[in-house]
Amino acid sequence: MSPIAYLPFFYFQNTRLNNRKAFVFHAAYEWLPAALLAFYYFSSASTLVSVILYYLAFISVYEIGYVINDQQAHEEKEGRKRSEQLNAFQLTTFIAIRLIVFLIITTLQSQMQSTLWWGWYLLLAIQFAWHNLLTLRSLKAVTFSFLAFSRFFSPIIMLIPTAISASLALPVFLNYVLFRLFTYLDSKDLLRNFERKSGAYYRGYYLLIIPFSILIAYLYQSWIPLALNGYYLLIGLAFSLLPSSAKATSD
Repeated sequence: MSPIAYLPFFYFQNTRLNNRKAFVFHAAYEWLPAALLAFYYFSSASTLVSVILYYLAFISVYEIGYVINDQQAHEEKEGRKRSEQLNAFQLTTFIAIRLIVFLIITTLQSQMQSTLWWGWYLLLAIQFAWHNLLTLRSLKAVTFSFLAFSRFFSPIIMLIPTAISASLALPVFLNYVLFRLFTYLDSKDLLRNFERKSGAYYRGYYLLIIPFSILIAYLYQSWIPLALNGYYLLIGLAFSLLPSSAKATSD
């Protein structure tokens, strides 16, 4: 692996943004709109610095998920080999550098005591861990949706008021997350091979969206998202116990 890839962002750049089209896509769909939203509410030079630092903190954590995912691919028969296999020392160094950068930015941006900051990244770490560990591929669509949502909001979530973040949640989901989800499903051939009738899918879907529901409940300051999640989780658990022939099959 290139030495520069040990620095935050450059592993992502080397393994995912390794052509002009990919770079332009991410700039147009992710970085630019998030930055413009931050400037819309806070028009100052310091806003750009904060967006960059918050993005660097985010990508430092996110790349840990990436590298673990890529290392797992070496153990899979048809896994996509994005980078070479790392030994224990290389992997430890890679992760340690990112955790140090994350903690430095946390301190510089005065987020050490922020419940939202630590809660946000705890949910992100949980979802990426689930994304890497899930064996039922269709459930990765759920974790991918949360990861895409966090990619857009992480550079600005600490800059804009909670009420504004709440008003942006649905537009971002419709215009960014849902679009990215369909491209992800297509890339993994899940549009044709989606295990929606399995009991594991019924159970897993509503369990995996709990972090999403927690986040939405926080943004809207309402218990209703969690209550709905709990209700449908019970329904999903009930349906997962039914034989496949008895489950809903409507498209």
